[in-house]
Amino acid sequence: MEFKLIDFFIGFTLMNGMSHIIISLTKIRFFGLFGFAPKDNRNYGLLNFLIFLILFQIQYGLQNLLNNGFVIGSLFIVVAYLITGKYFVKKFGKQ
Repeated sequence: MEFKLIDFFIGFTLMNGMSHIIISLTKIRFFGLFGFAPKDNRNYGLLNFLIFLILFQIQYGLQNLLNNGFVIGSLFIVVAYLITGKYFVKKFGKQ
């Protein structure tokens, strides 16, 4: 198996985008490229997803996105959290 730097950045931007989206939904102040506010983290997360899609398109083509199990699993976690995240933050957040 050969290490490709573009694959590293594809995974990096996908996971970094996921973490900043989750941080923005939980309203935690966390430093991102655009600042500390939740909206800044949301925007930075979305920028990471955009970069992920561009890099994936360059390397594999977007038509292969649904054939990549790692990417599908990662995106499933993001979507699952987007659907259930606010509920879990309310239920298990600061009390």
